[in-house]
Amino acid sequence: MSRPIDDSDLLKLYQEVLEKGSCLRFRALGGSMVPFIRPGDLLTTKTVNPIDISTGEVLLYQRQGRSFVHRLIKKKTINGTPLFITRGDHLTFCDPPIPGSQILGKVISIERSGRTIHLDTPLQQMRGRFLAFTSSWFYPLFRVIEWSFQLPRRLTSKTNLGLNRFRLIRKLTSTMRKLLLAL
Repeated sequence: MSRPIDDSDLLKLYQEVLEKGSCLRFRALGGSMVPFIRPGDLLTTKTVNPIDISTGEVLLYQRQGRSFVHRLIKKKTINGTPLFITRGDHLTFCDPPIPGSQILGKVISIERSGRTIHLDTPLQQMRGRFLAFTSSWFYPLFRVIEWSFQLPRRLTSKTNLGLNRFRLIRKLTSTMRKLLLAL
């Protein structure tokens, strides 16, 4: 009789595959990395030495018996122990620091809608560092801007005034959303 795989079994499988030097592929769940990584994206990870990890890279790590995929925001050393601070791009708070022993690997590519995004290119590495630096205020700011663009639509839909202005704002909102999702 088969049983569902629980998180601890999945973590053991991840560790076995990555320790052999193979790449691990799995589907992303959750929304903490949206829009950079979306639910259903196919992620490819490989093992990495914690010393070689750079700010902005997307890591697969374990904490409290669960696996996470978040971006490295900062490295720091406390009492001679290197610690890594990560955060989901869509979150406004950092995760608790993790030691290098909990890092399983780093994400090297994302497959979405038949397109592959390789994260080890210089452009993607620069984008990762930019997102690491700006993610704490960038997405909350985007939500405020998006809300402010929706306000005139709410007002014009009730009063039926300023239809051209409404269309312009809707077009700008749509364009801004596409640009941010392209990151």
